[in-house]
Amino acid sequence: MIRRVSLGKDLRHALDRNEFVLYYQPIVSIDTGLLVGAEALLRWYRAGAELIPSEEFIPLAEETGVISEIGKWVLLQACSQARQWHDKGYIDLSISVNMSPKQLRDGSIRQTVGNVLKETGFEPKRLTLEITENVMSLDINTTIGAMEGISELGVSWSMDDFGTGYSSIKFLQRLPLNEMKIDKSFLNGIPEDSANSKIVIAAVALARGFGLKVLAEGVEENEQLRFLSACGCH
Repeated sequence: MIRRVSLGKDLRHALDRNEFVLYYQPIVSIDTGLLVGAEALLRWYRAGAELIPSEEFIPLAEETGVISEIGKWVLLQACSQARQWHDKGYIDLSISVNMSPKQLRDGSIRQTVGNVLKETGFEPKRLTLEITENVMSLDINTTIGAMEGISELGVSWSMDDFGTGYSSIKFLQRLPLNEMKIDKSFLNGIPEDSANSKIVIAAVALARGFGLKVLAEGVEENEQLRFLSACGCH
């Protein structure tokens, strides 16, 4: 409890102290083998030294109410970086940014996203916002309204960590999604692990049935790549 109180206090000043940094995880097309984009991953170096795991400080940022401010910074930095890549000739690269459910409840989120796109000059069609299944536990109509408002800007939506949280196929169908991500935990041991293999096959089929692009996270082995390619994962 003492650590949480201390982290919460420092978290409120982390932006002003420039303690956040973004890493970029590559997104690769299975069909072509080409880099098609990247996902922005937030890291916090507390006091410029101690690396705090995201699973520890993100929930804390939501509880303390600073997640919207941090999320806006992440979006601005990621779009600025992607725009620099475009200016260097890599015009087809997209950028994916995670969005907290609490950010979606912010009535000004559409304006925030629009302002960032305008400020950076980044193409909306190259931006994907990622949400988790936890948004389904919120007021679904409010969530859909917020997502549709941002979709009108030309931005895409991705369902992250599918199958690990509050799953509802009914709500999944209603959300204005463009992409679904298979969590890396389901890739462990495939294709030898028959249970995980069946889950991956079913998840890919479900996503494609909804007309969604399918992205598998954490691919590290050639066997995994071949299996995903045979399943029809993008």
